[in-house]
This record gives sequence, C-alpha cells and structure tokens, in this order.
Amino acid sequence: MELQQIIQINERLRFLWEGYIGMINLLITLSTGALAVSTGLLRLDNSRPFSSKTALKFGLSLLVLALFSALMWRIFAQVFMEQEVFGNPSQLAAYYQVEKVIPFTTSFEYASQPFHNIFRVIIIICMFVTAVSLPVGLALVAVFVFRNLR
Repeated sequence: MELQQIIQINERLRFLWEGYIGMINLLITLSTGALAVSTGLLRLDNSRPFSSKTALKFGLSLLVLALFSALMWRIFAQVFMEQEVFGNPSQLAAYYQVEKVIPFTTSFEYASQPFHNIFRVIIIICMFVTAVSLPVGLALVAVFVFRNLR
C-alpha cells in the first residue's frame, strides 16, 4: 500500500471518528438540556396543581436513562477505539518499555478478544437504549406539557 493511500485512509478514519464522537456528544448535550428543561417544568406554574405527573416522572426517568447510556456509549467507544488503534497489548507494552513511555491509560491491556467483544456488545446496547429512551422520554415530557400548560 502506498504512503498516499495510507494518509487518505487515516484522514477518512479521523473524519469518521470525529463525526461519530460529535454525534455522541450531541446526544449527551441534548439529554442534559432536556433534563434541565423538564425539571424546570415542575416549578413553572405553582398557582394550580398539575393534573398528573405520571408522564413527567416516566419521561424524566427515560431521559436520565438516555443520558447515562449515552455517557457509557461515549466511554466504551473511546476504549474500543483505543484497542483498535493500539493493537496487540504485548507488543504495545514492549514498545512502551523500549521507548520508556509511561502510558496515561491502561485500556490497551484489555484488547484480548473476550474483552473486545464485550465492549462491542456494550456499545450496541448503549446505542439502542439511547436511541429508544431519548425520544420516548421527550415525547412523555411533551405529553405532560400539553396536558398541563394550556
């Protein structure tokens, strides 16, 4: 493979990784903002009682779940990418020893196949949980708003 091809692949991977992480960070921001706004709804109108807080409670619970799963998705995606980039842990440990590098993280040590597959499954579960709980949580909060703040 030519050096130019390697550089192009490297640039494309960097672009895709930055987009992927940007999307996860956007979901984390959206979940946090939705939680803040939804929590503020409880104090918005104290002059009259709310008809039912059930939708709001379930909505807030799902938004908390979405935020937690998006955070876990972000963490495990980073660890998974480090394992993909670093490769064989024993070769990397030998390289660090020769170059006298003190690694900041030890996640490269978990690049064995069972851990690698576990991280992949956890990422898929976190993606699914975030994709389901965020819109459903927002919909339940919207139901609460439309029922109570007319």
